[in-house]
Amino acid sequence: MAKKFYTLEEVMSECEPRWYDTLIRWIWYAPKEKLSFLWRHRIKKLPVRIRHGFWPSDCWNLDVTFARFMAPRLRYLRDHTHGYPEGMTELEWERHLTDIAKYYMGLWD
Repeated sequence: MAKKFYTLEEVMSECEPRWYDTLIRWIWYAPKEKLSFLWRHRIKKLPVRIRHGFWPSDCWNLDVTFARFMAPRLRYLRDHTHGYPEGMTELEWERHLTDIAKYYMGLWD
């Protein structure tokens, strides 16, 4: 005879996804979503990228684009610098570059 009432724990244990459900969903849907994104945002707009030298989406979030461009270059400059501005010590200059790079990383995140 079938049970008429279930406890909340019994219902919730049946609803929770098992680890292999998540794996199957990832394997089945992820490639389709990635290919769709790749087609819509990269392959389809490749002639624009070639003609203008940048992706159109770079203009929509120019602050993030600039932050992604500047942060790694500032860290490289900090690590490979051969001098510093007049009126600052080498340690102050490194701290200043670190602060600017952290600011840009904050915009990026």
